[in-house]
Amino acid sequence: MDIIGISLAALTTVLLVRHVVRERRYKEEHRSVAENVFKSLSVHSADPRFRFEGAVVQVIRDEEKAEKINGTFLAYKLTRIARNALGEYFWFHFRTDSPTQLKHIDQSRARIILKGKYLPPPSDHQTLSNNR
Repeated sequence: MDIIGISLAALTTVLLVRHVVRERRYKEEHRSVAENVFKSLSVHSADPRFRFEGAVVQVIRDEEKAEKINGTFLAYKLTRIARNALGEYFWFHFRTDSPTQLKHIDQSRARIILKGKYLPPPSDHQTLSNNR
């Protein structure tokens, strides 16, 4: 390999490392905001199955992405699927340039989305004894 080839390989490596470091830093800056929003979310419902407390739910799946075009970061996105104590699933979507979304997911959809990570809700007997 000649000096030009070595120089191009070194330059490519430096640019790639710089890009990876910038993306990691961008995600870290926005992750704490998304985490605080998630933990502060609270949905009260007359039906206890549909109650959501972000601080105590079990996170089943986490997807994080920094969206960018031509090296310019557009938005940070965090998507989660969480499960409350009664076995109901919720979809959480945070994006820096959009309103936060939280939606209930019915059991059949949760089973399809989560595949092997899906857990059915506890039986009525377990639920009643845990709520006493």
